[in-house]
Amino acid sequence: MLCPTTSNPVGVHPDELGVSSGVSDGNEKSDTPTMALTHAKIRNLKPKERPYKTADFDGLYIHVTAKGLKLWRFEYRIVGKEKLLAICTYPAVSLLAARKARDKARVQIASGIDPSQFKRESAFAHKDLQSRAFGKVAEMYLNKTEKKGRLSVVKFLFHVQRNLRESL
Repeated sequence: MLCPTTSNPVGVHPDELGVSSGVSDGNEKSDTPTMALTHAKIRNLKPKERPYKTADFDGLYIHVTAKGLKLWRFEYRIVGKEKLLAICTYPAVSLLAARKARDKARVQIASGIDPSQFKRESAFAHKDLQSRAFGKVAEMYLNKTEKKGRLSVVKFLFHVQRNLRESL
């Protein structure tokens, strides 16, 4: 134990000497993250007159709307610009899954990838893949009906839409 009169020079705080008493006054920052949210806290979040947010850690928070909808959001900065990544709703995505999504987004940011842009591009690619699959099924159906000798208005509309899509 340090004796304040002999080993501590006058006017110097023990923290400046690198000495710790082991008692925290609550002003020190810790390397250990404090997770603000728990499932119980999230369940007990009630809607207010205006939307509000309750933070978890490292940019993750839950946005509570005036109607009571609970939405996971991740706030981050990339190239000096503040961005927002919408993860999902609370009951659909648990606290643990939201934290994993946040961690995955942080890895993407560290790699120089914008998570919002990546999510948007992935959604467009998935939608494009689905539309191609629908187009193939529709074409097979129209060919089948043509073989049976039934030329329909549906085929005419399908060809018009396909030609319009190709011209754009």
